[in-house]
Amino acid sequence: MEIIQLILSTLTPIVIVFLGYLLNRRLKLMERESEQRRQQELETKERERNDLERLHKYRLEFSLDARVAGRQKGYYLVEFTATINNKSRLKKDFTAIRLRIRGLEKETAIQLWRARRKNPQTGEVEEQQTNRIYFPVTVCDENILPPFWENIFVEPGVKQLITFSTSIPENISYILATAGFYYTNVPKPHTAEKMFALKQRNEPAV
Repeated sequence: MEIIQLILSTLTPIVIVFLGYLLNRRLKLMERESEQRRQQELETKERERNDLERLHKYRLEFSLDARVAGRQKGYYLVEFTATINNKSRLKKDFTAIRLRIRGLEKETAIQLWRARRKNPQTGEVEEQQTNRIYFPVTVCDENILPPFWENIFVEPGVKQLITFSTSIPENISYILATAGFYYTNVPKPHTAEKMFALKQRNEPAV
C-alpha cells in the first residue's frame, strides 16, 4: 500500500505538468486559429470595401485620332476625334477639351526637345535634354468643345466622340497632337497624345 501511495505521489505532479502542457498548447492553438480567422475577416472586409469604393470611382479612358480628308489650296483638311470612354458607373462632366497641335515643316532638320522649368525653391531655370522630337511650329491651341458650351457630360458606359475639323498648311509634314481633358473642379487635365503624318491616302510620307 505504501508503495502504491509512493508511486501515486510521484506520478501526480508529472501528470499535472503534462496536462498543463497539453492545455497550454491547446490554448495557443486556439488563439492562433482565432487570430487567423480575424485576419481573414479583415481581409474580406477590406476587399469588399475596395470593391464598393471602386464602384463609386471614375474609370475613364481617353484617346485621340486624326484623318486627312483631303487637300485644298495649299492646306490639308484634317478631322480630329477625341474620345472619352466612361467605364465607371458615374456620370462625368468636362469643362474643356483643349487640342494643341504642333508641326514639323518639310525639309526641316529633326531636333530633340529640351525640357525647361523654373525651380520653385531656387527660382533658377533648369533644363533637361530628352529624346522626344521637337515640333517647333504652333498650328492650333484651342478648346474644341462647340462655341458657348460651358461643359459636356458623359454618361456611364458611354463612349463619347468629339470631332474637330481644321486646316493645316501644306508645308507641314508631321504633327504632334495633344488633347487635354479638363474635369470639373480638377485643375490639371488628363491627356492623350499622338503623332500623325500629313498625307492623303496612298501618298508617301515626306
